[in-house]
Amino acid sequence: MLRERISQTEAARLRGVTRQRISELVANGRLSKPPEGGVYEDEVRSLIIVKRGRPYLTEKEREVRGIGLFEIGDKVNWNFFPRDAYGYSINLSGEVIKISAKRIKISFSDSNGKECTGWINKSVCKKS
Repeated sequence: MLRERISQTEAARLRGVTRQRISELVANGRLSKPPEGGVYEDEVRSLIIVKRGRPYLTEKEREVRGIGLFEIGDKVNWNFFPRDAYGYSINLSGEVIKISAKRIKISFSDSNGKECTGWINKSVCKKS
């Protein structure tokens, strides 16, 4: 099997580091050096995944985590379980203000009519 070979400059661009850092990785044995020079592209790409933490999410994983479901300004229904609730829940309607990786911040009215905000898990909210 013939492996694709790229220059150290291209590897540095792919990895987002300097060429000197690529030379250090070759010297430390993290990247193997082909006899013709340069480095192997598949090794550089595998290091990119390690550097960034994890590979890209599939569409199913994005759906499970709730990524892309909510937009700022969307109206949502929050299934709220009060503490010491004895098994009941309250449905509150609100509007999305901010979005993070696992939660959304919504603005809603409490039982007294006072405007409140709170960070809510995406799994307990549904678009209305």
